Amino acid sequence: MNFRIFLWFYLFWFVTWTICIIGFVFAVVACAPLPPSTTKTVARVTFYDRHEDRFGSRIAIGGRAHEGTTMAAPAVIPFGTPVTVPALDGVVGDGCFVIQDRGTALEKAYRRGQLRLDVYVASRKKLRQLKYGEPEYMEAEIK
Repeated sequence: MNFRIFLWFYLFWFVTWTICIIGFVFAVVACAPLPPSTTKTVARVTFYDRHEDRFGSRIAIGGRAHEGTTMAAPAVIPFGTPVTVPALDGVVGDGCFVIQDRGTALEKAYRRGQLRLDVYVASRKKLRQLKYGEPEYMEAEIK
């Protein structure tokens, strides 16, 4: 009789600790940060200012656009996604932007198979300089 009680106790103890250890391992694995996935691609980078359409400097996520931060992209890239365009470092901010806006021309270009990103600039003068001074296709890192 005592041997049966000992056996049941040992089995209960073994199963309990096994479940705890497996649960701990799963918790550690599930909470471990995933490595950031960065997609490098070549995109057509264009520029826009507040005079381009009826919305002015209002952006799709609410608020106003800011030079060196605001970028428009097709809907396949979610709002808040950081995008780095190394060729624009020192030209428009530090070349790091956040997707905060959308554009119908960007959506149409994406449906045709072309990724196009639109960078906000504050002044008309800078817009003219960038439209004719920078190459259209640039490498972009979408994080």
